[in-house]
Amino acid sequence: MHDLTRRSRERTDKVLIDHAAEHGPFRVRELEWELDAAAYDRLRERFDTAGGAGVWLTRDDTVLCVRHEDDDAWSGPGGKREAGETFAETAKRETREEAGVEVTIEGVIEVHVVSHVTSDHLSLVSPTVMFDGRYAGGEPEPNANDRVAEVRWFTERPDPLRYDALTDFPMPTDNH
Repeated sequence: MHDLTRRSRERTDKVLIDHAAEHGPFRVRELEWELDAAAYDRLRERFDTAGGAGVWLTRDDTVLCVRHEDDDAWSGPGGKREAGETFAETAKRETREEAGVEVTIEGVIEVHVVSHVTSDHLSLVSPTVMFDGRYAGGEPEPNANDRVAEVRWFTERPDPLRYDALTDFPMPTDNH
């Protein structure tokens, strides 16, 4: 195993262990994304902050979702980690930046363990932590600087979804 691959897997495993200790059990979804050489090099350059976080944000019987300009599908707000951020801090910042609202983190729904591979069979592993969040304030508003075209509260699961995994995320109305 390539040293960088091993180190990225060890780092991702530590994220899983740390979040399970803090938030209890959650689903883990193993994914593989193929990258071209330039995208792989950009990911390798930000090795120390690789990964990201998102929020499945609820308020009463609704879920807040965003739709990006280049996409017709919906997802929870989220994005890449920045230097010095925890995954929870990333989720809160991305929610504020993309949707204009504040969130309280309630737990972890699942972690996506993404193996980024190239045609040269190089691989880097990074985690994306998907948090369960509750609305804490602010008026939803799309942020054009983040290429967010639309922000909306949904009472039913939006269609289409940006990621298949979101079909398994809980809707508040599922509890009624």
